[in-house]
Amino acid sequence: MLPQGLGTHAPSIFNLFISMALAIGKLSFAQNAISEMIETSGTTSTFRPIFTVPAEADVGAPLLTNFNDPNATDAQTVCPGYNASNVKRTAFGLTATLSLAGPACNVYGTDIETLNMTVEYQSADRLAVRVTPAYLGAANASQSNLPTTLVYQPTVDTDGHMSTLTSDMSFVWSNDPTFSFSVYRKSTGDTLFSTEGTKLVYENQFFEFASALPENYNLYGLGETIHGLRLGNNFTKTMWAADVGDLIDYNMYGSAPFYQNASDAYVECSPWKASILISRRYATFNNGNDTNSYLTNPDGSIYIGSVWPGYTVFPDWLSDGAGPWWTNEMVTWHNKVAFDGAWIDMSEVSSFCVGSCGTGNITLNPVHPPFSLPGEPGAVIYNYPEGFNLTNATEAAAAASAASSQAAASNTASASSTSPNYLRTIPTPGVSNVNYPPYVINNVQGDLAVHAVSPNATHADGTEEYDVHNLFGHQILNATYNALLAAIP
Repeated sequence: MLPQGLGTHAPSIFNLFISMALAIGKLSFAQNAISEMIETSGTTSTFRPIFTVPAEADVGAPLLTNFNDPNATDAQTVCPGYNASNVKRTAFGLTATLSLAGPACNVYGTDIETLNMTVEYQSADRLAVRVTPAYLGAANASQSNLPTTLVYQPTVDTDGHMSTLTSDMSFVWSNDPTFSFSVYRKSTGDTLFSTEGTKLVYENQFFEFASALPENYNLYGLGETIHGLRLGNNFTKTMWAADVGDLIDYNMYGSAPFYQNASDAYVECSPWKASILISRRYATFNNGNDTNSYLTNPDGSIYIGSVWPGYTVFPDWLSDGAGPWWTNEMVTWHNKVAFDGAWIDMSEVSSFCVGSCGTGNITLNPVHPPFSLPGEPGAVIYNYPEGFNLTNATEAAAAASAASSQAAASNTASASSTSPNYLRTIPTPGVSNVNYPPYVINNVQGDLAVHAVSPNATHADGTEEYDVHNLFGHQILNATYNALLAAIP
């Protein structure tokens, strides 16, 4: 007899709960790392020891961010900037060629010698300025020119033929002493954006342009951070989605590639979990593998990271097979369990080890993550509800003492008496070092591959994860939306 209120789906819910309980039960053996036997109804079942991914598997290279490096080179002092030439009027604005104004500096990558600039009055109150390498090929296209299927790019409005005449924006450029440009609002004379007095730096792994800001400016946006809505003076924000939460002023789960100030000027910047347990007996994995739906290593082998299920693979949303495969799995599961929605998580995208650590190790699945889980030794939860210390003073004092002891033990284990020997990458002309870029961003995890899929993981079209890292969450949401429409019309 079904419990009241569960309805006809109760067996599925019950079976799902039992399966989850068994999985959690198996996982709990990891803390002892010994074989166990369970006897039920006269039948003895043996479970092998659960392998724990080594903690050092999620430790990256020691890096010193440029933001904190007193010896970091200031690109503005050594780079030549550009000069504009071949300026031509178009129906909606102008185009120009930007050429290096002197010897290449190659400070944090390889200088791009020739750039194309397009200025487009798209509507009465919207102006677009786009600068890209003059020569785009398979090797550099994804670095500067993401397809509109991934990132929407505004175009000229239907009444765009009137924009150059009616626009409230004014674009002014100069080659004195090197190329710079300013955008003004005609109706008020306000300067919305200006690179005057600075140099444009455009390298294969580093792009810098600067705009002066008024005193006590009102600036908002630029990434997901625990910080006041209004950004303060001299505040550095990092746009690199990271699987970490609750840290003040550092990059977190998401990325918002825009900023806005009180004068209504805004800039959109091109952004430069799903995890599938690997088991040859797991139909979902096999179906994805058969349709080439997973990220790969540079050599073409499947990229295998580590997440909650163990060693896992990751959908390649740029492949032709991933979208249909994702839809098929959703529809198939919905035919068995009529779910109402889907929870998307770990889509930074996160991995608990640096690189393809599961390569050659998948027979160990399922595996324990490289850190203690809540409740395990060293990670016991001693927090207590608000007011508990007043009504249960003895128990609260014991919990507080145990928490202090656990924290002290953890701090002692992680303490180091030696200074880190920082990895510094010297640019190689014509080569992109995506795992360790010469310019080190202020990433909360340091190494870009820590707790994340490595930047050199490769998509079906040759695009490296480095170029589309911040789009993984956006892509999985699109794929899931389409899958849910198919599963639940």
